Amino acid sequence: IRTDELLYIQACGDYVTLVTPSGQYVKEQTMKYFDAHLPSAGFVRVHRSTIVNVTQISRLNSLEKKIISSR
Repeated sequence: IRTDELLYIQACGDYVTLVTPSGQYVKEQTMKYFDAHLPSAGFVRVHRSTIVNVTQISRLNSLEKKIISSR
């Protein structure tokens, strides 16, 4: 898999799922490995279980908490 085709990587226990536009691939490798070996300019670890290709991001949504008062 070429890195420019990689959308994101998701941890799945002792495996990771590499997600591309053409499919998903399961690999017996750690997130730590991919975090160390992917180019830091193009990939960001956004969660302990997810690394995303920033060139594939088209939109960001705010997930701020909204407090609803019962008064």
